[in-house]
Parts: sequence; structure tokens; C-alpha cells
Amino acid sequence: MEQTLFSKLNLYDQIGYFLVGSVLIILISLDLFFLNSFKLMPAINSVNLIFYLVTAYFFGHIVQALANIIIKEKKYSFDSFESKILKEAEKFFNVGSIKPSQSDVFQLCYLYALGKDKTSHLVQFNSLYSFYRGTFLVFFLESIFLLFLLIFNWFNIFYLCAFLLSVAVFVLMFLRLKRFAIYFRKKVFYIFLLSKASES
Repeated sequence: MEQTLFSKLNLYDQIGYFLVGSVLIILISLDLFFLNSFKLMPAINSVNLIFYLVTAYFFGHIVQALANIIIKEKKYSFDSFESKILKEAEKFFNVGSIKPSQSDVFQLCYLYALGKDKTSHLVQFNSLYSFYRGTFLVFFLESIFLLFLLIFNWFNIFYLCAFLLSVAVFVLMFLRLKRFAIYFRKKVFYIFLLSKASES
């Protein structure tokens, strides 16, 4: 079989879930420390490692599920050049009397390009997009929490620095998710065009 177990599971996505969940656990631990409720996250050892990994993985899925609900990005907003490619793709896939939307035709292009992509760039770009989107959401919510903490503590300098750092990170993550959404979309179109040309 050409695909291995790890490629079917999409290793990039699974690592992304762990990383996003891990960031959330660390931030929750720091927030509890700020509130003087608990000490910082205990050191990872052989006893709590499995619990930590399972929790991080679970939290990663929760964050991505929330991101699907909260973040309504225009992932399938196409410019005039891309719209022309989608018109060609509609003819290429011979959808007949069906009148698919642009996003439907793009999904067909994606599945077609995925089968042709020998570099695995599509999987990597899509996974990185999801990772940055999850991290953006985590730091966005963290910034809201720190803002309230800052206000209720009379603009403490420590909380101010933590708030500004959190805002800077979520802005950076937002820029990265936008960039990888563009990378992903363009890669789909380029692979489709090259593969279509080679089959002509």
C-alpha cells in the first residue's frame, strides 16, 4: 500500500493538536498562577506524561472545534484569475447539469491536486493553517482574560506586559493563518493547472 498508517492519520494534524493543546495548558497554568490559585504546571515526569499528552491532545481538538464555530474567515474568497481557473475546472470535471458553487469546485480541485501532490505541501500547508488558527484563538482568548486582569488590578505593569505580549502573539498568529490560507489555495490551483496541462 502506498499510504502508511501515519499518512492516513496525517501526522502533521496530530502534532498540531498536541501543540495547540499544550499551549492552552501552559497558558491556563500561568493564568492560575496569576490568580494565586495554584502553583505553576508541575514538571512532566513518567507518572503524569501520559495524562499530559492525552489532555493536550483533547484540548487541541476542543480549540479547533471552537475555531470552526468562532472564526469565519473567507477561505474560499477567489480573485478574478482564480475564478477563471474554477470555470475551467468545472468543465474539466464535467459536472454536467449540476451547478456547483465556487467552493464546491475548489474542493474538487483540492481532492484532485491532493492525489497529484508528490511533495505533501498541500497537507503541510493545510495543517499549518489549522495550527496557526488554533493558536490565534488561544491567544485571543488569553488576551481578553489578561485585559480583565489588567483592569481589575489597576493596570499593574506586570499584567500590562503580559497583555501586550499576548496581543502581539495573537496578531502574529492571525497574519500566519492568513498567509498559509493563501499558500494552500494557490498550491491547489498550481497543481491542478500543471496536472491538467500534463494530461492534455
